[in-house]
Amino acid sequence: SGIFSTIWELDYEVIDMIPQRYVYPMNGFNPLIYMYGKALNQTSPIDPQSVVVEYAQQQLGLSADEGKRLYNLLIIPQVRFPQARPRADHLGRRKSYDEIIGELNMAVAELRKMKPTRNKIDLEHLKLMFDIRLNYVKFKRLESEINHPDATIASVSEYATRIGEIISTEKRLCKRFAQLQKGYLHP
Repeated sequence: SGIFSTIWELDYEVIDMIPQRYVYPMNGFNPLIYMYGKALNQTSPIDPQSVVVEYAQQQLGLSADEGKRLYNLLIIPQVRFPQARPRADHLGRRKSYDEIIGELNMAVAELRKMKPTRNKIDLEHLKLMFDIRLNYVKFKRLESEINHPDATIASVSEYATRIGEIISTEKRLCKRFAQLQKGYLHP
């Protein structure tokens, strides 16, 4: 799923659809499905933190402390990047690319420390989502630097090296994605 742009042929025939925005498949969102199920089975509002901690303990075999850390990672505000610069988050704070990348690096490191004893694939999906986001933000930072008025021809070699690293990381992420989606999505 996602957003697609269509390419039309004569007589209004669609000849191609190009993905513009990808959405991670539903099988990566078991914590949300678990929370939704909890919400359906009670009349009072759920406490998201306690449900995530419960999920971490019951479904992943993590400790309560790890569940609290997982919750804190899941509520990290997502920042959009229109016109190649970070937009303010839901609380109105504008962060630099370096701040966002630092926060994501911390989250990725924290996720890697967690060692679930059950449903390990659920945590692998979360790790991949954070890794995809991190690589995307690195790309957006580079795009911003390349398009900045202060960018010079002398920086082209550095930019080429950095885009090469981003592309290399993307290839590894695609392989992980394909492995996690094996049997879920059609090839």
